[in-house]
Formats: sequence, structure tokens, C-alpha cells
Amino acid sequence: MGKSDDIIVECAIAIISQGGYKKTTMADLADAAGVSRQTLYNKFPNKEEVLRAAVRHAHATGLAEMKRQWSEAESVGDKLEAFFQIGPLSWYDAIIASPDSADLIEGVNTHASDLMDEANQGWMETLTELFVPYGDVLGEKGTSADTLADFVFATGVSAKYNATSRDQLVKRLATLKIATLTLLEA
Repeated sequence: MGKSDDIIVECAIAIISQGGYKKTTMADLADAAGVSRQTLYNKFPNKEEVLRAAVRHAHATGLAEMKRQWSEAESVGDKLEAFFQIGPLSWYDAIIASPDSADLIEGVNTHASDLMDEANQGWMETLTELFVPYGDVLGEKGTSADTLADFVFATGVSAKYNATSRDQLVKRLATLKIATLTLLEA
């Protein structure tokens, strides 16, 4: 994506999050990005493609930021904290901040579930890389790096859906961190 595409996508994330997917029009997206509707249509043929680009962008920037933070982190615990902050906690915050979160989730699930699956795979592969050095310890306990990565990712993501508050989610993720570090003997 080019710089102007990034601006459009970043504006789309903000507009769709606030106005909902169904209510947002291409004209709304063009106005927010400061481009003509024709320019928007030249880059993205419809609202679904803008949403798909937004999903790709959000996951790519989140994963890149997590990897950047991991490069500076000193421990597995610090890396798990970065994952929780950039992943489940920021996703929870985005859902809570959206006045019509059900519409936002429905739009993503309807038009970008394949991209979500692909992005989730990228997050799990990155978590797997984190756990690979502990392969022997995990093997002795009957599990593996990829199984633990899948568990940590799925549990972290699921925890945000039924948390009654951010504080509850933070506590659940802290417990997941303790359990993971105990399993790794780290």
C-alpha cells in the first residue's frame, strides 16, 4: 500500500469503528481521508475492500509493533505482556470504544473472516517462535511450542469476548501469563 492508501485505511478504521460498518458510506470514507470519492473508488472498488484493507493494515501494524517491542524485551514474561497489550487488550479497547461493536464485528466476520484467519495464523506463528526454545521442557510435559502458542493466542483472544470489564480481562491475562511461565519453567 502507498502512503495515501495508508491514510485512507487509517481513516476508515476510525470512521467504521465510530459509525459502524453498515452506516458508513464510501462518501464518509472519502471525506474523512480528504480525498474525492473518485480517488477512493480508484483505489478501492467498494466498502468491503476498504474494510479488508483496514483489517490487513491493523493486523500488520499490530504484529510489527509487537515484534519491535519483543526485540527490546528482556524476558518471555515481557514478551507475553507486549502480546497482551497489543493484542487482546487493544482489541478489547477497540470493541468497547465502538458505539456499535456488534455491527463492526459482523462486518469483519462477513467480509474479512479469511483475512482474520490469515492474520491470526501470523500471530500464532510469532508466538510459536517465542516458545520454540522451550521445546524440550514442553515435550517433557506432553505439549509443544505450536500447541502452547495456539492455546495462549486462543485463550487471550477469547478472554476479551466475555470479560465484564478491562480489569477482569487484565486479571485473566495475568493468570494466563503465570500459567504459561510456569509451564515453560521460565
